[in-house]
Amino acid sequence: MQDWDSIHKKFCGKKAYTFALTLVDSSDPVISRTFDVPSWFTFRQLHDTVQYAMTWTDSHLHSFTCVEMPSGRTRRDAYSARKELLLISGKDGLGYGDDMFPLEEVPTEDENKLKLSDVYEPTGRLYNVAVPRGEPSALMYLYDFGDNWEHQLLFKGSKPARAARPVFTAVSGCAPVEDCGGVYGWDNIKEAYQAPHPTEDQLERISWVKEIAGDAYNPLAEPDMASMNSQGARPNR
Repeated sequence: MQDWDSIHKKFCGKKAYTFALTLVDSSDPVISRTFDVPSWFTFRQLHDTVQYAMTWTDSHLHSFTCVEMPSGRTRRDAYSARKELLLISGKDGLGYGDDMFPLEEVPTEDENKLKLSDVYEPTGRLYNVAVPRGEPSALMYLYDFGDNWEHQLLFKGSKPARAARPVFTAVSGCAPVEDCGGVYGWDNIKEAYQAPHPTEDQLERISWVKEIAGDAYNPLAEPDMASMNSQGARPNR
């Protein structure tokens, strides 16, 4: 473990930002990840962080959108009431806000160039766009426009940086398997694994999951935060 003097010398004056991520509409348990990331990260690196946190395979399109949410609302039934403030997408694929899914009069930025500090630092060039009236907007990360995995990231503040990589501080809920049909397909998988006497459909669903994730995979298990924080570790559930 690094001592404070060496950490201070390496990261003196640098910040980390804390985000609380929730997989929208997940339940029993709610799938969440809280982590610190360097303020100098780009949104592409934040994308990589979310992919790692959720064990996604980066096989589908994605986009970030800063939105104003109705007070106390996070679920998809509030989508029509959202106000899009800023779209952040990559140049390697279509996303919401481009020719396929136009969002009128919404500023668009390249995730490969835009830094987190451009948005969340009071001196950042887009701070007044993404942090209206001094209150950070919700950052929505949409992955796989078919399954529609929607993640809400809430900016929780800054602290002195202690590492040049993401550091997870709280995790809950097993990450879903890819291409399972979204949140509701994921609920069906958990139900199948919990069934004392699985139906034929549930047995087929379990068999499919094992083909994708292996026999040892358990959708009811909690993720291992220590392993997630191991430098050089591969994504884990």
